[in-house]
Amino acid sequence: MLDMFENTAAAKTRARKFLLVASLVFAATTPKVMAANITEYPLPAIQPDSILVGSDKAIWISSWDTKNNITRITTDGQVTSYTIPTTPAAMVNGADGALWIAANTQVVSTQINKDTNTPYLQDTITPYIGRITTGGTYSTIYTGPTKSDNSAFLITSILAGPDGANWFVKATNDTSPQVIERVQPNGTVTEFPLPAYTSVYRSDGTLAAQFPRIGLIAANSDGSLLIDEIDTNYNKTVFHMTADGQFARMNNVPDRPFVTAADGAMWFTGGHPVNGAGTFDDSKTISRMATDGTVTDFKANIPNYSSVGGLIAGQNNDFWFIENVAVGSSTSGEIYYGAIGHITASGQITEYKISDLDTQPFGITLGPDGNVWFIEEKTQKVGVLNVSDNSAIIPVHISGLYGSSQAAKNQSFLRIANTASNGSVTITLFDASSGQQVGQWTSPIIAPGTSRQFAMATIESNTLQPIQNKPAMYTALIQPQFTARLQHIIWNPVAGELSNVSMCSRGTDTAPTQLNFVHTSTVGEQGYSSSVVITNTGGIGQSVTLVITDGNDGSTIGEYVSPLVPKNGQLTVEVPDIEAYLKFKPQSSQSYYTVTAKQPFTGYLQHLLTNVQSNSVITDMSTACVVQPGIG
Repeated sequence: MLDMFENTAAAKTRARKFLLVASLVFAATTPKVMAANITEYPLPAIQPDSILVGSDKAIWISSWDTKNNITRITTDGQVTSYTIPTTPAAMVNGADGALWIAANTQVVSTQINKDTNTPYLQDTITPYIGRITTGGTYSTIYTGPTKSDNSAFLITSILAGPDGANWFVKATNDTSPQVIERVQPNGTVTEFPLPAYTSVYRSDGTLAAQFPRIGLIAANSDGSLLIDEIDTNYNKTVFHMTADGQFARMNNVPDRPFVTAADGAMWFTGGHPVNGAGTFDDSKTISRMATDGTVTDFKANIPNYSSVGGLIAGQNNDFWFIENVAVGSSTSGEIYYGAIGHITASGQITEYKISDLDTQPFGITLGPDGNVWFIEEKTQKVGVLNVSDNSAIIPVHISGLYGSSQAAKNQSFLRIANTASNGSVTITLFDASSGQQVGQWTSPIIAPGTSRQFAMATIESNTLQPIQNKPAMYTALIQPQFTARLQHIIWNPVAGELSNVSMCSRGTDTAPTQLNFVHTSTVGEQGYSSSVVITNTGGIGQSVTLVITDGNDGSTIGEYVSPLVPKNGQLTVEVPDIEAYLKFKPQSSQSYYTVTAKQPFTGYLQHLLTNVQSNSVITDMSTACVVQPGIG
């Protein structure tokens, strides 16, 4: 566990050790070493620490040193640096499109001991929660009390919660309660102290501290939080915490950062202690925990004293990680080089060497360009591993899929045409209202030149793990092994009519965020009512601002701010509800609106029309042709 007053890469590495009790399977794999196509960009003279993709599709990097630096870099290498008033400890994308920052300011002063009249150094620490917009404007949201180092607390971990708020760890010494803080976008703070241990004893029989220390927090697949904590005797536990602050200790959960795969399995790095003591192989292991608790270990092909970490999900049910590879030793310690690792769902590992230098890669993220971006902490650079040429087909999101519970009114079918080579299609299902993953299904093999149609009722009933509470509507991630044409067809059994509603995200740059000819309620009252479907394909839940303009003259009518749309979820908004929100009543001459999603927004819009006079048959009105002006 990371000591709360340590701030070094070594401390962060130590923070990743864990204890896990589960059945183990060791998988024999032969890792491949590949030539790496890597581009490096120098950073300002900082100690880079965390890296993420902002809502502006740029790469953002924080530093943990006293330079108080936040750096923005575009995918073409343009670097901009911002100085903030305090030292960032962690950073995350907020639901408001800004980056939220956990930060602390430490001041060292000389004090005089009153008893001995001798000087000593006194640390005082002030914790902060701040936010920085993608334009570089910083503001402080919360300032904690300034205290000396033996009684101060630090804000050490940060998470964009599934509820749209941001969650922080407020860590202090182990004689005081550790606290989880929930901070809403308006700055309202709610605190949830972790429960104390009632009787924890050290190995010598003396009573240990009553309050465990918190390490990291993560989002659970059901929308709750997972909290990693440790007591004074270095016993580790994972807490499950609901949004209203109810705590419960969990079993068979890796008490370290993990990534949940589409099949519900959890992937993590760090291996397993043997008989209470770590082994060299622990730090070289990537592990998969199945939903039944079975753990399969995959070993990276690197020497002793080496380590892997920083696991992130790729685009195709795969994972990327960083390696610090030991190649020798000197009087000053071990000699390392850095590498980027890749592992498939079946455990095949490929390694990409960065250089012969001790680059010490630390943070890693998947960039908006499909490449892997990473921090070189020791050489103060950001690197880009170009994997675009090696990437499989980019998956697409699709929304508005009716579940079997709606079969009497509307039934959804997915039509898939294979225009390339033999393969199957994997479909990951999410509850449209909550954004929570509920199941995954893989199609039979589809031959090239053929087409298959699959009813949602069939997909829903044949997922890898049974769906316990089947939602009324789904969104889905479609991942084909071949180039495909996809249609979403709705069958209305009452009217006996089919509707093509094949709107999906066709890559982040082409997903439609503007709709034309959205009917006003004046037209809706004639039996042709419009609704706007907002689908969120971003990494966090967010409210979406829709700019409503008059379709005839282009004048702005107002801005509609939606309720929170969960990650992988959707929200359907009826036009009369938008008009009521804006307190606007259209004139009889106003027939349609233009609706534009205000940036930042990751997702797409869809315009659905309900033919009230024809048994409520649904028509997708989103698709339009793009006409380019001629040349010459």
